[in-house]
Amino acid sequence: MLPWSDDRPRIELAARFSSRLAVTSNRPTGIPDNLFIDDDAADRHRIQAFYTSDVPHINLQDVSVRFGRVPILSDITISLMPGDVVWLRGPNGAGKSTLLRVMAGLIRPVAGIVELFGQPAAPAARRRMGLIAHHPALYEDLTIEENLRFVTDLAAAPSRRLDEALEAVGLTGARNRKASEASEGMRRRADLARLLIVEHDVLLLDEAHSGLDREAGGLVEALVERCAARKGASVIVSHATDIPFANRTLELVEGRI
Repeated sequence: MLPWSDDRPRIELAARFSSRLAVTSNRPTGIPDNLFIDDDAADRHRIQAFYTSDVPHINLQDVSVRFGRVPILSDITISLMPGDVVWLRGPNGAGKSTLLRVMAGLIRPVAGIVELFGQPAAPAARRRMGLIAHHPALYEDLTIEENLRFVTDLAAAPSRRLDEALEAVGLTGARNRKASEASEGMRRRADLARLLIVEHDVLLLDEAHSGLDREAGGLVEALVERCAARKGASVIVSHATDIPFANRTLELVEGRI
């Protein structure tokens, strides 16, 4: 369960993002049913038809990556299915961040097959994937709001999502602060807001909890739960001792699973 209390409305808001999609949720009510959900019936039917297939969102077969002569990943085979929440763990230097970038189609392996949504990795597929890396994806000379508005416009998302995302992550009052002047926690919250604005089919989260205070920790789980509820999939890299909402755990050691 996510932490919430009556005196922390933004955490409660984040915890209930999936209320419309997960109709059996026992979380408190009170958030508008259409929060972040487009009401276009055609889109709903299209999405439902897509997710009735058993095609993996991500399929890696015997993937290997080398930087120069140094092997980073060796013979990795993974299938990420709709609804999966995978906890990827392992020691520092094991290749976890590299593996996420391969999944995102950003690194081409020296051997093996990478398929995204049943097709060879391509820019169109990458646009359906949300990646949080070690460093927040923000333009330093823009404000938090300007950064998120750029994302909103680029994704052709409804403009209301910007305000809703800022409220959800607790940054409404800091929207006019430049990214270069924001704390690490604010920058991480802004990164999470980016994923709320664009409803990706796959979330790749590399230490997404990093920099978040205890109050905001539930935001990551809310994002992942909401993605899984619409039959998306997530991979979470974390050094936490447990990720209770994950349905699969993979351990990467010296570039091998």
